[in-house]
Amino acid sequence: MNASWRVNSGSVRVRAYTVEHPVREDVSLRDENVEIERRGVDRPLTDADRAFQDRTISAEEHHEEAVVSKEARIVEEVGIRKTASDRTETIDDSVRKKEVEDTRGDRQTRSQNDISQSQSHKAPRD
Repeated sequence: MNASWRVNSGSVRVRAYTVEHPVREDVSLRDENVEIERRGVDRPLTDADRAFQDRTISAEEHHEEAVVSKEARIVEEVGIRKTASDRTETIDDSVRKKEVEDTRGDRQTRSQNDISQSQSHKAPRD
């Protein structure tokens, strides 16, 4: 019996792909509103009232809005390594051989291998 080896090869693939999932975060925002209030009064005019002068009063309203900024971050690295190891495996099998019986008087049994090595002794044909 001749025992040898053959290579059974396989492969491993590592695939990287992008997935997207929703995230939610609460952000506190501030709104500033200007309200104009008119109320009726009945009092005498003073120097501080500046009556009959044109003037403009302005007030700004501010409204904050959420701004999303994203930054790509590396969160994991994947390495691939191949290792090799040797092992010994015991093979159990059976082998066949052809037996030939010599028809001479001594009934000696010889194997096919013995007959092919010594061609001087041949079994008669019927």
